Amino acid sequence: MKPAEYTEYAPYTGFGVEYVRNPQKNDMRMQHYHDSYEIYLQTAGERTLLLNDLRYTLRPGDLYFLKPFELHYTKSFESSYYERYLMNVPVSCLSPILTEAESASLFASLDSCVLHLDEKQAPEALEHFRRADRYSHRKGFLSEKLLCSSVLQMLSYISDLLSRKEI
Repeated sequence: MKPAEYTEYAPYTGFGVEYVRNPQKNDMRMQHYHDSYEIYLQTAGERTLLLNDLRYTLRPGDLYFLKPFELHYTKSFESSYYERYLMNVPVSCLSPILTEAESASLFASLDSCVLHLDEKQAPEALEHFRRADRYSHRKGFLSEKLLCSSVLQMLSYISDLLSRKEI
């Protein structure tokens, strides 16, 4: 597989979570990178991820975590239908509830990876995405802290999965 000919920098100004249900083939225009962390959960269909010269077939229950500035590209091959959640987490996202040192320590414990979640782990990861999505649309004085808390829980969950992963 050869990704797009060009590379794009896609900066993010804040936290974002999105759910996509795509009934047709959809390939990214070009490989890209950004200045935020990216968390992706495949919920239906298949998608291919090209990351660091490796190709991964993402199936339901597969989750990837990317550090900032990781060059990546996703593509549809055999499967035209897919559903996924995507979360973009800026480095500063946790500043309302963690000190800079605590945030740096947490992010330092996380490496870019692709995880194949089991039948217990996948619904738990999905709930983390749904909770963050709900909190991202809330208004009120606690909304930012609730969102930060849900992101922290997601990152802690991924950290726990990585610490249990066999190397």
